[in-house]
This record gives sequence, C-alpha cells and structure tokens, in this order.
Amino acid sequence: MTALLKLTIFYLSFNSLEVYSVSIMKMPVIILLSYFMVVESSANNIFNEVNKVLPAEKVFLIENSQTNKNFQISWTIKDGYYMYLDSIKVKNNQNDVLYKITKSTQSIYEDEFFGETLILKESFIISLNKLDFDEESSLHVMYQGCSEAGFCYPVQKKYLRQ
Repeated sequence: MTALLKLTIFYLSFNSLEVYSVSIMKMPVIILLSYFMVVESSANNIFNEVNKVLPAEKVFLIENSQTNKNFQISWTIKDGYYMYLDSIKVKNNQNDVLYKITKSTQSIYEDEFFGETLILKESFIISLNKLDFDEESSLHVMYQGCSEAGFCYPVQKKYLRQ
C-alpha cells in the first residue's frame, strides 16, 4: 500500500471515530436537556395549579333571603380563603345599615398590613332588620377577602336590590 492510500484510510477512520465520539458525547447532553424541559414543564403545571386565582364570585358565594321582619345575607367561603370581618358594609342608598351576626366562624389573624384582625372562614350570616332601611331603594353589600396563599381581592360590591 502506498503512503497516500494509508494516510487516506487513517484520515477516514479517524474522521469516523471523531464523528462517532461526538455523537456519543451529544447523547447525554440531549438526555439532560430533555429531562430539564420535562421537569420544568411539570413544575410549572404544579405551580400554576396551586396558585390559580379563582374569581371572587366563586370564592365568596353570597345569597340573600327575607322574612316579614328581617333580610338575611349569607356567604359560603371556599376552603383556603377568608374574609375580613371589618370589611363588611351594608348600604341602603348611601346610608350604612346596621346588621347582626347570626352565624360565623371567626378567628384572629395576624395580617402584615392590618395587624391583628378578625377573619371569617367557611360560612357567615348577617341579619338586617327591615325597619332599619328603606325597602324600596337600593341595597348593596361590600366585603373583602384573601386566599391563604397570599392573594387579596379588591373590595367586592354586590347589589342585592337596585
């Protein structure tokens, strides 16, 4: 064999060996990149499910009913959420309406903005005496709450009668 032929065969063998070794080197990198993409995608899905913010109307379910003398407003509060007791205001036109708490699950909460405050969980019912407001005019309630994950809703305003 001539020297030129031997050099060509060596070059081709070396070249294919280099390509082979580069391919083997790329395999772990590809596997690692694929793994990180799957893990990150799974983590994002879990994170998004945990921190999914529901609309206030699905978290603080509000209903009202009335008898001859009283008007009742009740809330069902979804697990993992709470309402501030001090935030609840009932208005008839622009006038405050007094109410009596008839059922509540209250607890003291140390809020980073408001300090020690009473919060409501699970359910809450208030009763208004119909003699304390004009039955023919507007009646609305305002309230505010948060999720235990840290998201707080703006003050909600619900018209019970317009």
